[in-house]
Amino acid sequence: MEQSIPVSSPVIVQPPRAGAGFALRAGGQIIDLIVHNGISLVAGFTMGILIVIYAVATGTSPQSLTARLQTPTLSGYILPLIGYVFYHAICEGMHGATLGKLICRVHVLKEDGDPAAFGPAFVRSLAFYIDSLVFGVVAAASMRSSELQQRLGDRWGKTVVVERSRFNQYPWPSGWKFVIAFLLAIIVDGFIIALSLLLKLL
Repeated sequence: MEQSIPVSSPVIVQPPRAGAGFALRAGGQIIDLIVHNGISLVAGFTMGILIVIYAVATGTSPQSLTARLQTPTLSGYILPLIGYVFYHAICEGMHGATLGKLICRVHVLKEDGDPAAFGPAFVRSLAFYIDSLVFGVVAAASMRSSELQQRLGDRWGKTVVVERSRFNQYPWPSGWKFVIAFLLAIIVDGFIIALSLLLKLL
């Protein structure tokens, strides 16, 4: 007698009906800023070690090279901002959450409920610098006028940030996927920051 093999029914993904609030998302953003600043410190420390090695090898004064690193430049301001965009875009595009969002238990999805892709994640991450104007007043105003609490970046990228506790049946990506996305994100962020420091020496 043949036995039937039970087939598990696929999970039907429903479009989000509510977005995460401003406080949760701001908390995640603060954590991510701490991560980004930590990456900047590591990149600066590494560059300092390389400067000492270069100075010893060539007989150059390390003080003059260090002074050039401390000189404000346009690329020195812009490239770290771009690095922060890529940190968010990679984490959210590959996994749906940065470290800050993971700790605050919020997740980025498309408006139809599908996982976020790199393109929409990049758009919403780039728009963060508009949303964050006046200490986040622009984002807060946009979220108040949106049923899904979407800031401008979410509207342009067609994404929604949701609380994971409200999506218990959603097939969340694995922890290993986050580890891979996070490592790639901090490597890219660190490389861009290091590039901004290197350009000061050229």
